[in-house]
Order: sequence, then structure tokens, then C-alpha cells
Amino acid sequence: MWTHEAFSADIDEEGRIFARGAQDMKSVGTQCLGAIRLLKADGFQPKRTLYVTFVPDEEIGGIHGMAAFVETDFYKQMNVGFCLDEGGTSAFDVHHLFYAERIRWILKLKVAGTAGHGSLLLPDTAGVKLNYVLNKLMEFRESQIQRLKNDQSLSIGDVTTVNLSQLSGGVQSNVVPRFLRPYSTYV
Repeated sequence: MWTHEAFSADIDEEGRIFARGAQDMKSVGTQCLGAIRLLKADGFQPKRTLYVTFVPDEEIGGIHGMAAFVETDFYKQMNVGFCLDEGGTSAFDVHHLFYAERIRWILKLKVAGTAGHGSLLLPDTAGVKLNYVLNKLMEFRESQIQRLKNDQSLSIGDVTTVNLSQLSGGVQSNVVPRFLRPYSTYV
């Protein structure tokens, strides 16, 4: 239950921020801005221009955020030498850096199988085939969970995360959509 409005960004007497997304990933953005502020206060002068970007829709691939931004002339003129992604939060005076990129890999499967009347137990249906694939994915996911549990030296960046985030189905290929049937068949 929310104790503060989700989009109000209330700050309590202890300095805690209550808002949707305040922990993921605004906390890291705040840490980066705080570090920049301290560097500037200490007189640090970088050899190159530093850019800090805050872009939306990371969870859906950055289509309207970073993917759109890198296509602009402004971005091309920035002459980017390298970039650091969001990293992770830290309760201590350190900032964790990870080697390589943890990116989303969208896997789209088209599973076809024996079609027929729903009252039959048909072999090789799309559901049977999809179940096999999903079980293999979930077995691999569980192996990564166990790696984390069994080896305390590992962190989430050392394993491969697998999350089923969307599942949808289609229509039978042997069925003519209603709008294509002659009017007399559905009156």
C-alpha cells in the first residue's frame, strides 16, 4: 500500500524519497549526479565533455528513449568515446562497474502443432511443444538461481537471467475469420 502518492516524489524528514521508480533506477541517477556535483566542487576538469543522459522505456528496449536519441544529429555531434550504463546501487562509497552488457534478448517462438477438435487428445499439439520449450527455459533459470545460492562470490551480473514476460497465442490456421465468411453463414 502506498503511504505517499506514486508520482509526488515526497521527501520525508529522513531524506527518503517516495515515488514510483525512486529505487529503480532514479537512485543510481541521483548517485551519478551527486558524484558529478562533488567532482565539480573539487575543481575536477575532465579532458573530454561528459554527457549524462536519462532516457525512458529501458524495459521495452529503449525504442522511444536511447534508440531514438542515437539517431539524432545532436547525438552524432557528441562524438561519444565510451559510455557507462546504469550500473547498480550501493549503500557504500563505491560504484559497481560490470564488464560487458546485460541486454534483453527477445525470443519469439512460433509453435504449430496438430489441430483438431478440442474434445480429442491429439498428439504433437502446439501446447505440448511449447510446454517442452518452456520447461527447458525454466530448468535453465533454476540452474542460475542455484548458482547464485551455492556460490556466495557470485552476484546477479555473473549469471544469465531468464524471465518469461509475455505469452500470447493466435488463432487456428484452419478457421476462416468471421468477417471473411459469407453473410448467410453467421446470420
